[in-house]
Amino acid sequence: MAAKNDRHEVTAGQNAVEDIEDVEGVEDKSAEGRRNLKHGVIYMAIGVIVTMVTYDMAVPGGTYIIAWGAMAGGLVLFIAGVFQLAKERRRRE
Repeated sequence: MAAKNDRHEVTAGQNAVEDIEDVEGVEDKSAEGRRNLKHGVIYMAIGVIVTMVTYDMAVPGGTYIIAWGAMAGGLVLFIAGVFQLAKERRRRE
């Protein structure tokens, strides 16, 4: 049996596929949040490591790199991931 949609005729099978795609979209949002958390931690760690290594290699009174861009970018990604996961958990309840 087919149902009328504003744009075209939709079969019951197509509705089921659209419902599955909606569920996959929710999983994608959670995966995106976890990915942002992971990448945020990695970027912050890279920034800290670069800063520590260049500080250790610098002669007394010399120059070294503070990789604040990587640390700040990682922090932003981490915070975004936390909010994405919290939003998904609230939505599921």
